[in-house]
Amino acid sequence: MRTSRRVRKRLVWLVQFLKVFYSQEELRSHASRLVLGPGHSPSDMRLRQAEYGFALAEALEDPSVRGVVESSALYILMGDEALRAKLPGILDLDGEDAQLKTRAEWMREMAELKQRVINAPIEWPAGVTAEGFWRLVGGHPFRSLQEKVHQIEAAFSSTSDQIVLEYSSQSRDFEKLADLFADPAEVDTLYRAISEGFMSWAGDREGAQAATHSLHCPGLLGASAFFAADGAPARELADRIRSLMSGHGLDAYLEMLGASLLLEGQRFKEAVQIFRRQVEWKPDHQWA
Repeated sequence: MRTSRRVRKRLVWLVQFLKVFYSQEELRSHASRLVLGPGHSPSDMRLRQAEYGFALAEALEDPSVRGVVESSALYILMGDEALRAKLPGILDLDGEDAQLKTRAEWMREMAELKQRVINAPIEWPAGVTAEGFWRLVGGHPFRSLQEKVHQIEAAFSSTSDQIVLEYSSQSRDFEKLADLFADPAEVDTLYRAISEGFMSWAGDREGAQAATHSLHCPGLLGASAFFAADGAPARELADRIRSLMSGHGLDAYLEMLGASLLLEGQRFKEAVQIFRRQVEWKPDHQWA
């Protein structure tokens, strides 16, 4: 960390202390207790908690647990506007902390966009709240950050009626996804994990693990696994699908997802389920 050599040295000693005095099993137990405290914790308290998290992550040998702890520590930092502004002085993202750069930048951008929505100087229409609007737009599982920014900017420059229309459109996407699962609460946790910056899209399984730990989201791993493709070729296919659906709406994504699952020949039941739902939503669909 760049705050000072003294801070970096202190954390190095903390890492060594943790390795010497605790077993890996005990460190994993410590990791399970690293959660965000009260929402209005002072910046200095958050910073100390995050620094401990980074030291704990470095002491852990299991890379999957280490990644979860690092994401939790980043989330603690990003929840504070003052600490976000000081991020270049807290983490050396172009040097010793480069492995955190992608996650840190994504979380920072999402936190800043969320704050922009929550603090927007507009009068929200009846039935629409800033928090609810952010959860639906910010948490959309298949929209890029740029698309979310565009939707939010468009809403802020629109009339109340247009904001209601956008909110209704986002709600319909949520309902369509919820209809794919036996427990709609799984989709709600998915939206929460994405809107809080842990996950970049529905199939981000690494982010789902971190969010399950930090946000206590039951069922999130199952929801993420539904959309995640297994194996390198399948991941490449998923990336192509996400690129193709950009700007074409949720229906287009679900169509291509269903087709890809059939072509992969590995998840037939899920593919049939998607196709059936698509026909229910659009009775005049070509597959009806």
